[in-house]
Amino acid sequence: MRYLLLAFILTFSLKDYGQVSENLVPSRMNVLFISIDDLRPDFGAYGQDLVHSPNLDRLAKDGLLFRKAYCQQAICMASRASLMSGIRPENKRIYTCASLTDLVPNVLTLNQHFKENGYKTLCIGKVYHHDEDHIDQFGEDWHDPKENWTGRGYITPEAKDLIRVNKRFDASKKEKGPAYEIANVQDNEYLDGANADFAISKLKKLKKSKKPFFMALGFHKPHLPWCAPKKYWDLYKPEEMTLSPAPEFPSGQTAYSLTNWGELRGYYGIPQGKDQIPDEMAIQLKRAYYACVSYVDAQLGRVLDALEKNGLRENTIVLLWGDHGWKLGDHHAWSKHTNFEVDTRVPLIISTPRMKTDGEQSNAFAELLDMYPTLCDLTGVPKPDHLEGQSLVPILENPENEVHQDVFSIFPRDRRSEDRTVSGFSLRTTGFRYTEWIQLASGRKMAAELYDHRSDSLENYNVAEMEPYKEIVRELAAKLHQKFDQAIKGIAEQPEVFLYDKANLLHAKKSFKRGEFNNSSMVIDLDKRATQLLTTKPYTILDKKLIPPSGDKHDYYSLGIYWWPNPETPDGLPYIRKDGIKNPEYNDYDGVSLHKMADAVHILSLAYFFTEKEEFAAKSTELIHTWFVNPATKMNPHLEYGQAIPGIVEGRGIGIIETGNFLKVINGVGMLKGSKSYSKELDLELKNWFKTYNEWLVSSEKAWDERRWHNNHGSSYDSQVASYSMFVGEDSIARLILDSVAIKRISRQIEPDGSQPWELERTKSMTYSIKNLNHLFENAILGEYYGIDLWNYESSDGRSIKKAVKFLIPYMLGEKKWTYTQLGGIESRMKAFREMIWLAHYYIDDPLIEKAYVQLCIDHQDGLRNALLYPTIEVDTMFRP
Repeated sequence: MRYLLLAFILTFSLKDYGQVSENLVPSRMNVLFISIDDLRPDFGAYGQDLVHSPNLDRLAKDGLLFRKAYCQQAICMASRASLMSGIRPENKRIYTCASLTDLVPNVLTLNQHFKENGYKTLCIGKVYHHDEDHIDQFGEDWHDPKENWTGRGYITPEAKDLIRVNKRFDASKKEKGPAYEIANVQDNEYLDGANADFAISKLKKLKKSKKPFFMALGFHKPHLPWCAPKKYWDLYKPEEMTLSPAPEFPSGQTAYSLTNWGELRGYYGIPQGKDQIPDEMAIQLKRAYYACVSYVDAQLGRVLDALEKNGLRENTIVLLWGDHGWKLGDHHAWSKHTNFEVDTRVPLIISTPRMKTDGEQSNAFAELLDMYPTLCDLTGVPKPDHLEGQSLVPILENPENEVHQDVFSIFPRDRRSEDRTVSGFSLRTTGFRYTEWIQLASGRKMAAELYDHRSDSLENYNVAEMEPYKEIVRELAAKLHQKFDQAIKGIAEQPEVFLYDKANLLHAKKSFKRGEFNNSSMVIDLDKRATQLLTTKPYTILDKKLIPPSGDKHDYYSLGIYWWPNPETPDGLPYIRKDGIKNPEYNDYDGVSLHKMADAVHILSLAYFFTEKEEFAAKSTELIHTWFVNPATKMNPHLEYGQAIPGIVEGRGIGIIETGNFLKVINGVGMLKGSKSYSKELDLELKNWFKTYNEWLVSSEKAWDERRWHNNHGSSYDSQVASYSMFVGEDSIARLILDSVAIKRISRQIEPDGSQPWELERTKSMTYSIKNLNHLFENAILGEYYGIDLWNYESSDGRSIKKAVKFLIPYMLGEKKWTYTQLGGIESRMKAFREMIWLAHYYIDDPLIEKAYVQLCIDHQDGLRNALLYPTIEVDTMFRP
């Protein structure tokens, strides 16, 4: 039995070294680095007894087989470029599948690193994907003959004729004939056999070399077309073949989950369009694939025999890998190009001389990226700093060891169009595979998939939207984003807002800059409004005519908006209430200035975001600094004197509803991200102000009075405290507030028929019904950050946000008459209602809401304004099979 040289491992695998001289390592081990294109972990050693693979199985008995090894992108070029460079494909745009020479010309690749450390390096066959990479990396030491075959590797006259036939239908198919070929020829009349001959001849010469060697040997099969000598076809009888155990589309598949397997459809005789492969053809295609596996297996055996015959086996590490998996009718699909387990899971076998764990298997996770650092450790070659994989040496020492808790893969759709690329980012844990499809330019999540491998190893059921899995999705999403966010340009560029969709806003901005945004007129109008504000004098807390009871004009002071002088008393005290009728004295206090300041910050910041005109950011910053930061003009962070009632009370908690305008400020500053004017110092000072104000909101008796209200005041309190907590990084407070909204607000404020009795009793019943719903919408948007689904919450007796929206729709469409008191009429609330319907349509799937959206929002000026703030990215169905 072979066993691992522990002294060697301890010396060279657990520590990085500089260049090691041959005197220190007189017998440094050789490396035979074998890749097999499109090979599934679907042969004897992996439990597939149908497949004849004696030499793959032989190598597995001489090494350690990894049962859970994964590629980083299920396509030849990116997978190979990633593992050879040591860089994940989402970095350096490797995912685009351009040549590594063009993408990362100066990267220290695996083969170049071994060459620099004294190895004789050579390459035979397909190791990189592009010829230019082979030439750039190996020069004259790359061998892959091309002159003896026609097209994609055909020999027979029949196949060559079909190339010409296929080309008549589509010029792009000029090298493609049938999907398979059976030829009664010797092994070396096909490419892999010829390359095995060349490798054997090289091993004879290498045994005399004083240098250790790094031989990269890349077999082309079982890549399409499936051309193999007849004797390997004869190993597989049609009656012994079976169809895929997972033939159907997964339930809950997304628009991005599968492709239409264009790679196979390019060959002659394969059904076109979206037609499926008939069962009889599927059996023949599987025979063809497995025949090629057995053909390559035989070539592997010849090379391993030569290694032993030339006395090199005892000093050579053999590492065999597949670049990705392959679908054979799985999910009605063929080829690779997806994030499913069958695409990303790969064969990986490592055999070192005299290893103790030969013949064993490991269920520890591994990534193809790990091969680079592993070979460095096994040979004593120092590991470069740029490597993103982990050494698998601990697992070679003990198959029970682990170096990864999880593994990651990606697959992009429309990978060559930077503005359109939607990439699937996939996380594989012990029990689950979770994938998010994200538009790279905007960072927008377009779709998600979750497969429960505890009960669904074939990934037939996407359970991402199922209620029992919501918490699991939240946890896995956090892991996934921790891994990938820095590589997603759109996420880094998103505005730091809470109440608007970050990704959609960024998408709209980029579309506008490209001249594709269908609401460009609204941006032009926004630019004009922001330009007018450039000459506005900054609003301050000192503008009010009256002095608050404290005597400090820095304290916010406002009047109860519906309270009026008492006409029956000489001094008008105490004031009396006229619900729904605004007292013009309100304008002498701080409320109007606060509202104008917040509106101006919002307009200027949004205008900066779309146009990147620094003067807009500078003016917005000036307004913020004046109101919140400048010691001479800033507001004190409390609201002890809000909504005062002369002759009755100096201030009330319900005044807090007025600072709901601050939500425009904290979302506005998020749109100033990247501007020169909004500095880190100002951001810190502003957050310190809001932290202090938030502390007052959660601790003062007046604030708690506001929280106890069952109407729109209580809902506004919740959205403010949650927003300010998120703004200053106090997520525990935000989550605590938002967790209570379902029971404390929705279940108490909304009746089972959708009416809101606390608002309907007011003299502006429609106004306040919409206002309360607006605040509940705010809470629902914020709740999404913590996996709290308020949009779809429904109490046991049917109370929900959706019901409240639907209650109002017939009245706003004129189908029913509003019988409650509404001073000013319901028409005056139409603008606010349109905004609400726009959001409801985005977050809630319901036919009545869709109807209201079509009638009230599309092509209406208010609707266009909403489209500027709440643009949507449509899910692209072009990829749906």
